[in-house]
Amino acid sequence: MKLNVACGFKHKEGYINVDIDSRVNPDVFADLERGLPFGNDKIDEILTEQTLEHINPDKIHLVMNEFWRVLKNKGKLVVIVPIGKGWMNSPEHKCPFDEKSWLFFTEWNYREAYKFKLLNEKITGKGITKELHFTLEAIK
Repeated sequence: MKLNVACGFKHKEGYINVDIDSRVNPDVFADLERGLPFGNDKIDEILTEQTLEHINPDKIHLVMNEFWRVLKNKGKLVVIVPIGKGWMNSPEHKCPFDEKSWLFFTEWNYREAYKFKLLNEKITGKGITKELHFTLEAIK
């Protein structure tokens, strides 16, 4: 099972499209800052594009823990977030990311209960379109 979390109008075939906004007609309604309505170890992959920067910084680890909780062992978390000027340009962006922010979601961060391993990372674009793409694997 795959999730497209905070799908907006970008519904993806083969994914359960999850969003808090009824206007985008998601398959499942969920507020990430309150958790995901899926059982433990049920999901093979989560895609979340242009989402984590909108999370309140004091809730980012709760959200990452929820992703980890619902993912199966070795399940994939695919993340795309704006960085640099692109992050700073929107008043809706709350949680900052830079080129190495993925590090705080890996086993390097010993304070959190969840554990992820980095599989890959890349930077795309430039200026206000610069993005960080990274894939994490759930370690259970």
